[in-house]
Parts: sequence; structure tokens; C-alpha cells
Amino acid sequence: MHVISDSARFPPPGGIYRVEVEGGRMRLRRALLRDVRLERRLVRAMFWDPHEGRLVFFEADRERPRSWIVRSPELLRQIAATPDLPFLGPRTAIWDDDARLAKGQTLPLKAYIEDTTPYAASSVNEIERFLRNATFTPDVPSDHWLRPREFEEHPVGDCEDHAWWAWSKLRDLGLYAEIVFGSWSNRGLPPENHAWVRFVEDGVLFNMETTAKTITMIAPWHDVVDAYQPDVGVDSGGMLWQYSPIPGG
Repeated sequence: MHVISDSARFPPPGGIYRVEVEGGRMRLRRALLRDVRLERRLVRAMFWDPHEGRLVFFEADRERPRSWIVRSPELLRQIAATPDLPFLGPRTAIWDDDARLAKGQTLPLKAYIEDTTPYAASSVNEIERFLRNATFTPDVPSDHWLRPREFEEHPVGDCEDHAWWAWSKLRDLGLYAEIVFGSWSNRGLPPENHAWVRFVEDGVLFNMETTAKTITMIAPWHDVVDAYQPDVGVDSGGMLWQYSPIPGG
């Protein structure tokens, strides 16, 4: 991965810049929003790294992600506002194998990430049907996360339990998915701590409200983004991420 100096003149301020290497020399080529839209045909997901100012692309046929340099907050906001782009938002990798995300996490994070279950869902719709038949119950008076196998054997639990199982099954389908921990608010009510799942299918980023029983469970992220505030999450590769707001958004 190439590291570009973040100076006032290199790269020039404003715009999106692709890093290209030809004949052993590295150069920047200006790109526009329409170029980002074209990438939708190739990428599984994309996000913006606020520390390095890079728009990072995950592709199905490439092991290592590619990246473009982004220097324009306005273009970044345009990307975020484009419904048919699988844009996950600004986020930064957290390198902490001992991370504790909530009180209910009684085991190392690795135990939830690596857990497997015997149930083989064949589609997203099948995952949704299982979740609708599960029982939601808050962890009162104390929280305790269930691993996916535990929840599958006895499908009763709270939002984290539903979400970990759904994330595991979406990952088994080969989809880019992430379990997200943050807050949720609806109709002007105070925000509540919550866990849910996002995934990418056919180039579109979807939100899965895994505890929904009578309302819509799956919707394009662009349609529900105002109700959710991501804090941290784990992607389908087991990487932990810290989310941040879009600059000026």
C-alpha cells in the first residue's frame, strides 16, 4: 500500500485522486463522483479512512483493497448521499485483540467472531425468517452476549444475540457484512444503545434490524441512516472498526 505525503501541494487540495503506478513511478489522476459510481460494478464495499484521507475499496476478486485519496469533504458527502454506492462511511481500524465492547461481552471478541453454527441458510430471506421466529427479550437485570451457536440452539435473546447470529450467517453466504454497535433513535425519542447488522448485496448497502418482528427488517442504509449512529463494529473478515461522522456532514 502506497503512503502519500499529506502536504498542501501534494496532492492538490480538493477532489478525489487515484493512485496509479506506471513504469515504477507513482502519479495521481483526478477522479470525479461518476468514476466512483463506476467502481460499484467491481467493489463489495467502500469506506473512508479519516486519518489517511483515503477512500478504500474492497473487491471480490482482489485480496488487498485499493484506495483513492480524497481531499474534498463536499465530494465525500456526495458519495455518502448516493443510494447505489456501498459506502460504509468514515471509519478507522482498531488493532486490539482484547477489546471489550460492552458489559455483556463476557468472552474475548474472538470467541464470537470465530463461532460457527450448523444451520446453513441459503439466502438472506431465510436468515430473516429465522430471526422473525426468534424471541426478543432484554437482558434484565444484566447483559450477557450469546454466541451464534448458543442463540441458534435456543433463539431467545436481545439485540446483540440476534445481530451476532445474523452477522455469522450473512458471512457464511459470502456477503460483506458487519455487526454494528452504537445507538438507535426513532421519532425524536432519546437514543438507546443498540446492535444491528449492515451488509452489501448486488452493490447496495442494506441495514438489517435483526430484532424486527412486525416491521421492516431489511432496508437500504440510505433510507434509515438518520435513525442510527454507529460507534464500533466488526466486519466479515473479523476486523474491528471505529466509526466517525462525515466531515461537515
